[in-house]
Amino acid sequence: MKKRLCMFLAMLLILMMVTPAFAASAAPNEDEYTFAVEQENGLTICMAVVVENGIPRQLTKAEYLEIKEKTKANALEANNNDSVKFEKTARYETNAARRGFSYSFAPSSKEIVTDYTLARRISQIFKNADTISVTATTSYTRSVTESGGLTMTSNALAALDAGVKAEYSFVKTATSSTSTSVVGVLRPAGIKPYAAVIFTPNLAKVQGVMTEYLSAMGSSGVYARYNCTVTYANMVGGNWDGIYECAESYTGVSSDFPPPA
Repeated sequence: MKKRLCMFLAMLLILMMVTPAFAASAAPNEDEYTFAVEQENGLTICMAVVVENGIPRQLTKAEYLEIKEKTKANALEANNNDSVKFEKTARYETNAARRGFSYSFAPSSKEIVTDYTLARRISQIFKNADTISVTATTSYTRSVTESGGLTMTSNALAALDAGVKAEYSFVKTATSSTSTSVVGVLRPAGIKPYAAVIFTPNLAKVQGVMTEYLSAMGSSGVYARYNCTVTYANMVGGNWDGIYECAESYTGVSSDFPPPA
């Protein structure tokens, strides 16, 4: 009992370090932080670490399954709402020339979601490895998932980013995407001979209203309003928020795993 308690405290100290490294327990299947969860794609997940606001935390099996179930529920809800499309409001100046427009974006809600369609393999595929060291670069950028019919010009995107930054502090960098390097050590359970590390980002899904203003040809004021949805990948201290999974496979072919980063 004392040995197990000491190991748990040592693990906790490692995960609380400022450097975004994480480590597994000293031996596979020794405690609740190493497990075997079979996936529909044939992979077995034997360890998982979540990074929240730049801070890594190793997950128990119960916590991992809770995140997976929540993700499935969100995906099902989204699929059921696919037929519901945002509609723009009526235009107030229907005959006005299409020039001289400015924009403002007012966010109304934010939801953190785990998007498994963006999962990437961020390590090599190893055979019979005791540990896997992770050094990988993954890039993500914000994307407008629903514009309500508005053409997202550079001016409109700038207004969207400004509104989200002011309300929620999520930012779009000067470049088209931002990269991060994550270094850590994970320990396969050895249930299947081949293993690799998979990373899936957590995204902030922001909804709000984009207002389009017209100031041209003698007209001014509100031209139209659009309901918009945009997603941002949250990065704190150079590290993406998301889930790192140590996944095992019988065959070890690349197609067993998500695409490489």
